[in-house]
Amino acid sequence: MTHRSPQLARGLALLLSSGLLLATGCSQIPRDVPASGESLKPEPVLQRSANLQGRLNTLREKDPARFGPIEDADLEEQGRLMAIQDPIRRGSASEKYDWSKAQCWVRNAYSERHERDARGFPAGAHDEAEKIIKGMEAGGNAYKDTALINHTQRVRPDLWARAEKLKTAPGFVCAAHTVGCLEVQLSRSGHELTETGWRHANSYIAIAEDMAARAEAQAAACPPEPVVAAAPPPPPPVPVPVVPPPPPAATVERVSLAADALFRFDRSGPQDLLPKGRAQLDELAAKLAAGYARIDRITLIGHTDRLGNDAYNDRLSLARANTVRAYLQGKGVTAPMTTSGRGKREQVEACNGVTPRAKLIDCLQPNRRVEVLIEGVRTP
Repeated sequence: MTHRSPQLARGLALLLSSGLLLATGCSQIPRDVPASGESLKPEPVLQRSANLQGRLNTLREKDPARFGPIEDADLEEQGRLMAIQDPIRRGSASEKYDWSKAQCWVRNAYSERHERDARGFPAGAHDEAEKIIKGMEAGGNAYKDTALINHTQRVRPDLWARAEKLKTAPGFVCAAHTVGCLEVQLSRSGHELTETGWRHANSYIAIAEDMAARAEAQAAACPPEPVVAAAPPPPPPVPVPVVPPPPPAATVERVSLAADALFRFDRSGPQDLLPKGRAQLDELAAKLAAGYARIDRITLIGHTDRLGNDAYNDRLSLARANTVRAYLQGKGVTAPMTTSGRGKREQVEACNGVTPRAKLIDCLQPNRRVEVLIEGVRTP
């Protein structure tokens, strides 16, 4: 079994799992699926890409301020933040440029490998990345001219000149990452022109044009060097604000009203309310008025016993819930109220085997009820 080093494994994982070709204009890396007849043996180009990527990651992890705590998804914002948060190390713009340039050489080598480049571009790009990484690992930086792989022609001198001008611009620290990748993209554009002609190379040059414009915008928006001034006197102590206690939390209270106390047996209308039932509802209305600072909702649910068919029990349970709602509204309860009838679906007493019928009716009494759910904030 072959064992990869942790550095190599981490680099390969990053290459395969993230959009590492963003700066080169590619949205993602294709899967490494071998063509028909190919073997699954390790590929030198992929192994070298993973090794170089792992070394770049190690450099950045050891000293984020030197090489930039960047994320590929938002180089512009990270460049701006580095200029603001790390003013003492603004002189390390060349190191950030080198790191990004090496990163983009690795990315382009990987991309060309997937385009089946047979003219040595992946190897040449890896060699350029290796030179830069060695310089950074030794504590210095390369910051040298960008190589033209396979001695290809230098396309778009105007874009090369814009990249050189940005290196001396006051805001270069904010554009260093983009400028490094821009020069690598121009080198690859020349390679594509030599290999396949203008028709194919134009798309690569268009990417370089966009990168040049983005780098110039980054440099122009870069905050100026901070002016070091004498420390101001400490501000007067700020009084600690008095934080009011949090408002009381809403609660849900359940009240169960026995239907036999509310209504005559097998009845549901307002005229069927018993004196005891009216007294219970008067007491509930008073409780709602005095016991709650706020009532969000009241839910009334009617229930019957298991005697009788479903349709009859559903109508009876809903009618009783509606009668209770009308009575409470007549007593001044203005909170939103909803009603439903669940018939005999939610029994609390089964009373299996109880006879005769009169005793069964008495046993089933707890099932005949109207439940009241009160949602709101109680009075303190």
